[in-house]
Amino acid sequence: NMSATPDTNAVAAELGIDGYGIEMSDFEVKEALAILDPAWQERKDAEAEIFPKMMAQVMTAMEPGMRRAMSELYAIHFTSQELSDIDAFFSTESGANYARKSYSMAADPRIVAVSMESLPAIMASAMMMEQQVAEATAQLPAKRSFAELGKKEKMRIAELTGYSVEEIEASIEAAAAVEAAADAVEEAAEAAAEDVAE
Repeated sequence: NMSATPDTNAVAAELGIDGYGIEMSDFEVKEALAILDPAWQERKDAEAEIFPKMMAQVMTAMEPGMRRAMSELYAIHFTSQELSDIDAFFSTESGANYARKSYSMAADPRIVAVSMESLPAIMASAMMMEQQVAEATAQLPAKRSFAELGKKEKMRIAELTGYSVEEIEASIEAAAAVEAAADAVEEAAEAAAEDVAE
């Protein structure tokens, strides 16, 4: 089983609330998730199986450009002797020099440019992963929102999380309001950009 043990953040995410301050045991987390999503384990297993494959595809897409950009940077920043020393696992002063420069190199415009070049491939892989997860989990029971739970289930979730039913419902409403406001700001920004373009 490749999936990680879920934590309180997973429960908070399913509820749509802030996970800060929730204290639950692993057993309680699993019980709460089972109420909200009876197939959470199978869903996580499907994601865990697909995610490494998608990341491998992303890395494969990025590798040629990254190799090209990094080879230019290594040639600029280091001598062949330094590169030999770096290859010996940073055991020399030259290795320390590499460590000092590596952060600024990562922010170099060449790396940024390659990252932007790779963005379409990354987005395509992300969309493909989402589609594959949807296909792999299509036969699983649907997740349930807090509003869809019965009274006893809501009370049990409240007991497990330490929030009252009312607090959870208020938090969900607040999160939805924040998301709606963010969407409105994004739409306004897009409309303003279109006006400028015209």
